[in-house]
Amino acid sequence: MIKINSLFKTYKSKNKTSYHALNDVSLTLPDNGLIFLLGKSGSGKSTFLNIIGGLDSCASGSIIVDNKDLLSMKKADLTAYRSDDVGFVFQDYCLIDEFTVCDNIAAAITSKEVCDKDKINQMLKSVGLDGYGGKYPAELSGGERQRVAILRAIIKNPRIVLADEPTGNLDGDATKTIFDLLKAISKKHLVLVASHDSESALKYADRIIILEKGRVVSDSYNQPEDNDTKCEVVPYHEQINGAFCSSKNQNNVCNGRIRWLFLKSKLLKIALYSFIVSLIMIVMMLAQTITAFDSAKVMKDAFKISESDSLLLTKALDNSQKEQLDRLNKVADCFPRITDSDIIAFRDAGYDGRIYPVLKCNIDINRSHISAGMTTNLFEESTYVMEPLGVMIVEEDFLKEKYGKLEYVARADSFHPTGVIITDYLADSMLQSGQLTDINDYDGLIGEYHWGSDKASRYVSRGYINGIIETGYKEKYKKLLSTVEKYGFDYIKESLNNEDLLQLADDIHTRYGLCYSLNPNFEKDALDNASWDMVWHYALRFGDGDFFTTDIPQVRRADIYGINLGENEVLMEMATYNRIFNKQYTAQTIEDFVPHTETLSHYLYSELNQDNAQFVCDVTIVGLFVSNQKEITGTFVAGEDIYNLFAKSHIYTTGLYFDKNDNLTMVIDTAAKNGFRYNLIVGESVETLTEIVEIFAPIFRIMAVVLYISIVFILMNFASKMINDKMKEIGILKALGIGNRAIGAVFGIQIWLIALVTVILSVFGYSMFVNQANDLLINSLRMIAPEKIIPGLTFFDFRTDIVLQNSSVVFILALISYIVPMLRIRALDPLKIIRTEK
Repeated sequence: MIKINSLFKTYKSKNKTSYHALNDVSLTLPDNGLIFLLGKSGSGKSTFLNIIGGLDSCASGSIIVDNKDLLSMKKADLTAYRSDDVGFVFQDYCLIDEFTVCDNIAAAITSKEVCDKDKINQMLKSVGLDGYGGKYPAELSGGERQRVAILRAIIKNPRIVLADEPTGNLDGDATKTIFDLLKAISKKHLVLVASHDSESALKYADRIIILEKGRVVSDSYNQPEDNDTKCEVVPYHEQINGAFCSSKNQNNVCNGRIRWLFLKSKLLKIALYSFIVSLIMIVMMLAQTITAFDSAKVMKDAFKISESDSLLLTKALDNSQKEQLDRLNKVADCFPRITDSDIIAFRDAGYDGRIYPVLKCNIDINRSHISAGMTTNLFEESTYVMEPLGVMIVEEDFLKEKYGKLEYVARADSFHPTGVIITDYLADSMLQSGQLTDINDYDGLIGEYHWGSDKASRYVSRGYINGIIETGYKEKYKKLLSTVEKYGFDYIKESLNNEDLLQLADDIHTRYGLCYSLNPNFEKDALDNASWDMVWHYALRFGDGDFFTTDIPQVRRADIYGINLGENEVLMEMATYNRIFNKQYTAQTIEDFVPHTETLSHYLYSELNQDNAQFVCDVTIVGLFVSNQKEITGTFVAGEDIYNLFAKSHIYTTGLYFDKNDNLTMVIDTAAKNGFRYNLIVGESVETLTEIVEIFAPIFRIMAVVLYISIVFILMNFASKMINDKMKEIGILKALGIGNRAIGAVFGIQIWLIALVTVILSVFGYSMFVNQANDLLINSLRMIAPEKIIPGLTFFDFRTDIVLQNSSVVFILALISYIVPMLRIRALDPLKIIRTEK
C-alpha cells in the first residue's frame, strides 16, 4: 500500500508565471489493480507518475512506501527504488536503438538476478513476439515496441508499473493489445496509467482518478467490462516480498553486455581517435626527446665507446659571447679563461683524481690558422693537426705512464725554462705543414722555434722546443696512415666511420696533440720572459669606442724590423686605423699622419661583456703602415713595453686535463653543469648537435604544448560527444534504476580504452620512430659536419621517463574527460534528460 499525502508541485513558465502541477493531492493506492489517471494535458497526470516513480520531486507532501517517505530519500536511494520497485512504460517507448529486443528487456534486470535469455524469449512469446529477441527497435511496429517496453518494465517484477500515455501513438488494435497486457499484469502488480482515453478507462480500469489543474476532482472505482483477455505474461521470477532496500548499490547483471553493446557501436570511432591521439603522442614524445637532449649522457656513452683513460675539457662560450664573436665577424676558435674556482667545482663534486691545467700554446704549425686558444679542428687537410692543443706542466713519470716509456727522438742539450716537449706526431705535423721548407728532420726543430720560412716570419721567434718524444703512433696506426698515403685525403672523407681514424682522433686530443713542460714554474717563467716575437691580439677598444678585431690580428716586435719605438709608442696598420677612427689615409697621404695618444683596452673574445680588460694602457700612435709593404704585416708594430703586455696576455689556462680515474663519467656530469666542452671529436659532434637542437628547441617546445592542447581537446571532445550522443540512452538507463556508477562504467570504459590503446600504440610507435629520429639526426649531422660522426653513438634513446610522463598525462586526461561530463550527468535528473531528447 502506498499513502500519498498533500502533494504540491509548482512550475514556472518561461514568462516566470507560477502554476500548480499538483495541488494538495492525497491518495491511497493498493498493491495491485489497474488505475487510470484521466485529465486534459497539463492537468498533472505525468507529473504525478514521475513523482511516484522517483523521477521527479515536489515542494511538499509525502509518499509513504513501507513506512518510508519517498520524497525524503537521497538520489542513490531513489535509484535503488526505481531499480527494484518501479517499472516505467513511456509514451515514445524509450528503447535503445543499438540494443536488440532481448537486450533492451534485459537492461532492466537488477543485480540480484541472473540474465536468462530463454526466460526473456518465453516472455516475448507470451505477448505474441515469439522470435523477436534478435530484432532491433527500428524493425518493429509501434505496438510491438510498446509491448517490448512493457516487458522491460515488468521483467524485474516491480511493485508498481507506471505507464504514461502508453497507447498515445498506437492504432485501435494495438491499443487493445497493450491494455489487455496491462490488465493482465495488474492482477499481481499495481499499474498506474496516465491517459486521455476515457473509453479504455471504462473498459479496463479498476479505479479512475480524474485530475484537473493539479487537483483530484474525482476518484471512483469502476466495474470494467469482462474483456476475457487470454494474455498471460510468463513471470521472470517471483514477486519481491518485504520492504525494498533503499541503500543497496544497484548494478545491472548485464552490465558487461551493455558495455559491450555501447562499445561495439563506437569501436570504429575509438580506433580512429586512438590512432590520431597516438600519432600526436608519438610526435610529441619525439619533440620532447629532442628538447630533452642530454649532451652529458651522450658524452658518457661516447667516453665508454672510446675507452679513453683521460679527458680534456675547455670552457664553452655562452650565447652572449657567441653573439659578440658574430658581431666582430670572428671565426677563430676561442676558449674562455679557466680559473681556480672552475677546478674547485670538480673537487667539490667529488673528483679526487689528477687535474692538470693546460696553458695556451704558441708553437704554431700552420700560419693560415688563426686561433685564440687550443684548436679542436682535425683532419681538415690531412691526418695531422694545424696547432697543438696547449701546454701541460707534468712530471717525467706522467710521460712514462702515458706512453709506456720516455724516449726522445731529438732533444736539446739543456732545456729552456719556457721551452716545451712535443710528441713525434706534433713534430711530423710541423714538418709536413709546408711552412718550414728549410727544416727536414726532428733535430732541425729543436731549440728556438721560428714559424715559417718567408722573410716576414723567418726570424719571428715562437718559443723553444726542448725535445721530441717517441709515441709509437706510426706503428699503432700503420695501416691507416699507409692507406691514407696511398689513396690520399679523399679516403679520410669517405672513411669517417673507420674506428682507427676515430681512435687516432681521441689519441690526438688526449696524448699526441699536447705539448709538455717538466718545469713546475713554467707559467711564471713564461710571464717573466714573453719571448715570442709575434702574438695575436684578441678584441681591442680605443677609449669608449666599439670593440674591433682584424683578419690578421698580429702584434709584431718593432726591433725585428729595425724600427726604434719609444715608450708606449706603436705603429698601426693604415686600413684598420681608417676604420676605427673614420679616416681616409692612403699610401700617398700616409706621411701626413699626425701622432696622437689613445687609451687602449685588450680583451679576450670570451670576456667582451666583462668590465675588466686583460690590460689597459695609453699608446701613442706615431705612424701608419700599409700591411705587407716593406714585408710588415699585422695590426700593430710595438715597442718592447707595449709588446710585452700583449705577449703576457696569451699565457693563461685554457683547458683542464683529467687523468686516470674511475669516476671520469662524474667529471662529464659536472662539466655539463658548469659550462665546459669536451676537447674530443665526439665532443664536437655533441656540441654541433646541441647547437642544432638549440636552434629548433623553441619550435619543438611550442609544438609539444600545441600537441598537448590537441590531445586535451580530442579526448574531451570525444568524451563530451560520446555522452551527448547517448544522452537519451543515459536518461533511459537512469530511469530504469541503473545508478550513476554503473552508467559511468558503461561510458567510462570507452574513454579508458582510448587511453589504453593510445598509450600502447604511442609507446610502440615511439620506440620505433626514436631510432628513425636518431638516424635522421645523424644523417643531418653527416651533411653539416661529416667529420664529426661517431659510429655506434646514439644521440636519442628510448626515454622511459618521457613515456611514463606522457602515458600518465593521457590517463589523467582520460580521467578528467570522464569525470567532467559525468559530473554534469550526475547532476541531471533522468526525467530532464528524457524530456530534452523529446
